[in-house]
Amino acid sequence: MSPHIKISGCVFLNISLHLKIKWPENFYMLMISLKELKRKRRIVSHIGKGEVVVCWDGKNVFAFSGFCPHQGGPLAKGRLKDNLLFCPWHGCCFDLGKGICVDTGSCRNVRKEDVVLHRFKCVVTDGMVCVDEA
Repeated sequence: MSPHIKISGCVFLNISLHLKIKWPENFYMLMISLKELKRKRRIVSHIGKGEVVVCWDGKNVFAFSGFCPHQGGPLAKGRLKDNLLFCPWHGCCFDLGKGICVDTGSCRNVRKEDVVLHRFKCVVTDGMVCVDEA
């Protein structure tokens, strides 16, 4: 049995296998094929109990929580334009590079500084996007 499980372009380490493996110093929770991410521009997966959206803006890779910090809208269904992501519920617009809200859309009683994306650390190595919880 393989120590990896591949599901729709994502590779998860199967930790339930009791193999004698020396884990690398930089252990990542999620690995996604960069080639597939470039083709799809966005892949949704999970780390623990949380949904993670991994995006390619044409130059860079970004990973963040799958839910809008305003009211929990599903960011995986939001419009992606250049390095901006729009929440499908109220139109909050986020800069993927900084994780900040640049426009609150139709939200009138919301300050931009109060709606910030929870971002995940990403590293691209050997054609794989590695995403960590930290």
